Parts: sequence; structure tokens; C-alpha cells
Amino acid sequence: MYGQQSSKIEKVRALADGKWDVVFQSYPQLADAMCKAPRAVPCPVTTNSKRTSTKFRFFKDWIQTGGAYHNDEGAMPDGIDVISWLEGSSKGEAMNHIIDILGGNIGQVSDNQVRWKQQEMQKVREEHCSEEERAYRMNRVRVVAQSSIPAAHAPEVHAYLRSRGLKGDFSKLPHDLRYTNHIRYPVSLREEGDNRSPWYSALIGTFVDVKGNNCTLHRIFLNNGAKAQESNCKLMMSPPWDIRGGYIKLDQPATFTGEGGVQCSVLGYCEGIETALAIREATGMPMRPYFSATLLGMAEGINVQGVNRENTIIIIWADKDVSNTGQNTANTLAEKLAGEGYSVQVMLPEQSIPQGEKSVDWLDVYRDYGADAFPIFLDEEFAVDCM
Repeated sequence: MYGQQSSKIEKVRALADGKWDVVFQSYPQLADAMCKAPRAVPCPVTTNSKRTSTKFRFFKDWIQTGGAYHNDEGAMPDGIDVISWLEGSSKGEAMNHIIDILGGNIGQVSDNQVRWKQQEMQKVREEHCSEEERAYRMNRVRVVAQSSIPAAHAPEVHAYLRSRGLKGDFSKLPHDLRYTNHIRYPVSLREEGDNRSPWYSALIGTFVDVKGNNCTLHRIFLNNGAKAQESNCKLMMSPPWDIRGGYIKLDQPATFTGEGGVQCSVLGYCEGIETALAIREATGMPMRPYFSATLLGMAEGINVQGVNRENTIIIIWADKDVSNTGQNTANTLAEKLAGEGYSVQVMLPEQSIPQGEKSVDWLDVYRDYGADAFPIFLDEEFAVDCM
């Protein structure tokens, strides 16, 4: 199943190469973004999006790749991701629509076309941005990182986490969670005429690339121990290179001896930092947050020395969304990882999404029902020490 799906993705990418403008013409809500590319425009999905609040933009090579970026969702590397997000559908459904728009036949796509497209996408990943822009972004990230202190030592972070429903010993927060008391909010995201001070404090997550190299920073802007009153207070700094497959550093996988003396490991995947911290407190499970559903969907497996893949357990703690984005992302990722030989489980909240809300996640479950509402937990011997 996974091999067939992968082949279909590759063929759709090759079929649509250089034709994404044709595909996107079937979606009138993208007209503004296409006209102004690569400049940012208001969100094409949020119907009440403020016209001065720019959140979405196509990449410079969007006609070739279909790729785009959304301030809330993160990078969408190709048009399949964009259509899936736009429709609130699975990638499989999005690909079917793309095939229909382009004539309904991927059988015409040759293996040579697929290989060529793969090479082109690899070039895009490697180039990402110019050397000058890369140096500029690295310096910005470095300045913020060097001015930060461990979040474990920051009372404002502790107050914020308590306000979100967390209950642990915050002096034990992972070292890679940081805090700064002076960081500038991007005023370009505000309404025109909003002249409030752009300076806040922030909880900072260290984002690493797929190889584990420090790459950029995820910021949760704070004001007196609460979320900053901004349209989006959770933002990633512009990365200097490709972040697909990357994640926010929290924990290493837990290793233990299973039945028959077999070495095993376990690690949990989820979207946000606060959700990861809630799962750690409730279950003792080491966690790896990915910032957004989009980036979670690009997650890779883990390699633990001395542990075979079939004994490497990855638990995907999914958000339950009205749009089904969280559920679809988790299930697609689980299928991919299982196809690579990992032992994978998807955990979805049983609770219903409250009226008027867009989703329910495991932080909501922990806050409203406590640790007893979680389906699994680790033995204290292997659990993360966070309480």
C-alpha cells in the first residue's frame, strides 16, 4: 500500500510539473495569491481573514512545484499539500482532484519524468535560499538563541504553562526549551494602524532539521505570563535551509528491554509544544513535537542504536479536527512509517469537539479530564521525569 501511494505521489508531481498554475485556476480563492506571488496575501481558507493580515504566499518556483507557505501551518512543499490543506481533504483525495484537472491519466507519466522531477525537487531543497539570505537568517536565529535562558529558569514560562492546564515541575523542562524577555513581533502581521509596542517575551523551541542539526527557532509570544494578544502568537523564524522532516527538540527515545530480552524503544510524535508537555506529564512518554500538522506529516522515523525497526515504537498523538486534518495527517504518517518497518500506533482523543471549536487535542484532554483519560503510560522506570 505504501509503495503504491508513494509511486502515485511521484507521478502526480511529475504530471503537474510546470502546470500548477493550471491546477490552481480551479480554485478561485487562490487567485489573489497567484497574481501577487511570491508576495504574501490574506489566508485563502479563512473566510473572515482580515484583508490587511497577510499569511499565505506561494514560493518563487510555485508554477513548477506548487509549493507555498502559511504563517500558521508552515511550509507546504508542493501543490498536493496546498490542495489537501485548501480542501481539508486527504492527500489521496487531493491527488485525485489534481489528476482530474490535468486530464485524468497518470499512466502517461514515464519513469524518466519521475526521476527528473525527483532531482529537481532535491535541487530546490538544497538551494532553499541564497547564500546571503541564509547568512542573514542564521544570524537572526543566533542572536535570539544567545540572548535566551533555559525555560526551566523562567517564572513567566511557568505561569504560562500553568494557565494552559499543565501541572508538572517546570524546573525540569528540557534544556532545549528556552526563554527570552525581549523579542520583536513581526508588525507586518498586524492590522494597518496598529501602533502597539511590538516587544514581548517568548517561550522558544529549538527546531532541528531532519539530520538533527539546529536550524531555527519556534516562538510563542508572551505578555505577563499569557499569550500575547496577536492574531498569531506562535511563529517560526525563517529557516536558513530546508526543515522538512525536522522537529522541535524535547526528548530522546526511551529504551527498555522487552519480552525475551529484546531491546525496544518508544517515542511520541505530536503537533505542538504544549500538547507534547501534557502527554509527557500524563504518560511519562518522551515526545517530539513538530509545530504543525503539515510538518508532522513530513516526519521521519527514528534510528536507535541496538534497536531494530520492528521494535521501535512510534506513538502518534493526533489532534481531532473538524476539518479532519489532524486525523488524516496522523493516519497517512502511520501508514508510511509502518511501511518502513516501524511499530506505529495512532492515539486520537475520544472526546467530542466542543460546539464552536475547531479541534480537541491531548492538552485539552489533560486539562479537562486528567491523566486517567489517557490510554497508555510508561512504567516509572522508563518515564520522563517531569512531575
